[in-house]
Amino acid sequence: MSTVPNPTVVCVLGMHRSGTSLVTRLLNLLGVELGPVDHLVKPAADNPKGFWEHEYLFRINKRILIQLGGHSHEPPVFSANWESGPEMEPLRERAREIISEDFAGAEIWGWKDPRTSLTLRFWQQIVPAMHYVICIRNPVAVAQSLQRRDNLSPLRGMYLWLAYMQAALRDTAGQSRIIVIYDDLLDDCQRELERLSAFIGRREQAVNPETREAARDFVDTGLRHHTRRPIDAMHPAQLPEVPPKLLALTEQIYACLEREKELFPQEEIDGLLRAALALVPPHNAHD
Repeated sequence: MSTVPNPTVVCVLGMHRSGTSLVTRLLNLLGVELGPVDHLVKPAADNPKGFWEHEYLFRINKRILIQLGGHSHEPPVFSANWESGPEMEPLRERAREIISEDFAGAEIWGWKDPRTSLTLRFWQQIVPAMHYVICIRNPVAVAQSLQRRDNLSPLRGMYLWLAYMQAALRDTAGQSRIIVIYDDLLDDCQRELERLSAFIGRREQAVNPETREAARDFVDTGLRHHTRRPIDAMHPAQLPEVPPKLLALTEQIYACLEREKELFPQEEIDGLLRAALALVPPHNAHD
């Protein structure tokens, strides 16, 4: 599938509206190939700086979720070993074909699609050795952004944040990964650029004046749809649809990931995520 021995493959994960496009563009500036320009999703009104997303890989994720009875805003129930089922073989073949055609000669390449947080086990069969960049944003800000853009209720937005985080953190446990906090990127782009460059083995690119200038130009205050506000300042009255206990647990999860992003307690986070998701079964999270 690859003509380059042991290429570096970078997979960007995270909930929608959490800065995955921003991080992927920064990785691209650091030298990560994203595929032919005409194979990338075109910019749109809700993401005018571009999605930096491979359209054909995105389509495979979309088909996986539909085939399993769900979609990006309504994750399906994943059965045991779903990714190995014979019904997935045509999609596996198509994925290998796309990667072979678009990335065979790349020393370092990657892709992003928030849906990959849910479908990662499928991709791990095809590209077993990957480096994961997990983008995390304040869940209240994510819920508010989804409500504005997609008219989703705050409760569903909170549920989706939890579901995507649970899958992304669970399926990358024990593997090469780094967490990038959305607000950290906006507060100190250069520091995060250096963290990313060290993670992918491209330290020299982060100190390149042209790369630094391009990153600064890309990360501007216009990307911040909400000013930073501590999540612990959020009051249940501001999100009346979200049960106070659910909000408290979600706050705890985010605060822990933000505070201990270098080495967070996986088992503790897993337990908190399970407890939070138990408070909002999928059918109760729908509008």
